[in-house]
Amino acid sequence: MKSHLPVELLLPVITPLGDLSGLRVFVWQFDGLFVVLAGVLLMNGTQSAPAAALTALAATTCCVWAGLRRTGHPLHSLPTRLHRT
Repeated sequence: MKSHLPVELLLPVITPLGDLSGLRVFVWQFDGLFVVLAGVLLMNGTQSAPAAALTALAATTCCVWAGLRRTGHPLHSLPTRLHRT
């Protein structure tokens, strides 16, 4: 659900270790994987099934909201788009 790579991420990041702009691009590409893995670890650490389900629902809602915000589509048009598919 990402748009094109922002040009700001390609600017050099000068550190004593060298240019770290490649690390920023890597994090930008795999931030969704990080969110999913963090959610799975958090749900696995909960003690009850309702708490894990609530955590999954909250993570899903947050991911859908962030994805719609990234693409520029308003949230109220989501049911209409889902109905078309």
